[in-house]
Amino acid sequence: MFAEFAPQQSFLGMLLTALGTYAVLIPLAAVASSVLILILILRGREPFAGFAVLLIAPLPLVVGMIGAIHSGISTTAALANSSNPSPNGIWQALMIALFFPAFGLLMLIPGYSLAVLGSVVRTMSGAGTNRVRASRIQDR
Repeated sequence: MFAEFAPQQSFLGMLLTALGTYAVLIPLAAVASSVLILILILRGREPFAGFAVLLIAPLPLVVGMIGAIHSGISTTAALANSSNPSPNGIWQALMIALFFPAFGLLMLIPGYSLAVLGSVVRTMSGAGTNRVRASRIQDR
């Protein structure tokens, strides 16, 4: 399992090899969460838009954590099947498993930045609060 990481391989090459399909899934989750956050900030109703943003923003980190769990399970199975696991292989497996949440955190930054900036602009401009107040007045 660890033979695919040659010592001459660059760090970026090792990272892309280790991430596998998650190298596509995590950025895709980041783009999807950023688009959903933008839609919620522009079109969302005031009381629930903030909670929805809090649930959608960490989506890349969640995908990264799923990748870390998947990597941990597969490397544990590979180490269990080997006759004599080396400490070097164990540390390399731990390093690979930590790539996933780190990459998810990096992909999380644009979504959270968009959420914070959008919420601040929305609060300063008073967008959404007039609609909620108008609907409460109409209910009376």
